Amino acid sequence: MRAKDLIELAAAGRMNRRQFLRHLASVGLAASTFPLVGRRARAAVDLTHFTWAEYDNPAFHPKFVEKYGGSPEFSFFGEEEEALQKLRSGFTPDLAHP
Repeated sequence: MRAKDLIELAAAGRMNRRQFLRHLASVGLAASTFPLVGRRARAAVDLTHFTWAEYDNPAFHPKFVEKYGGSPEFSFFGEEEEALQKLRSGFTPDLAHP
């Protein structure tokens, strides 16, 4: 039952104050406990790993593949200066490695 319906029923005299407050309390209880409902946590599939080439080999991250069903996204650089310039230009990876 929507809050608008509750107000209309109460205003029309078809619901007493006790019934109205009971319904209102149940709505408040449901709304306050909704964030507590357990949801399975999962990582973003679009994780970006900024690293050297060849580190994209799934043998380097088998637990990630096992847990999430695939490899993260990779962005590569050849040397540290190239990586620094890419970061300065606004690239924001989730994980960086050297």
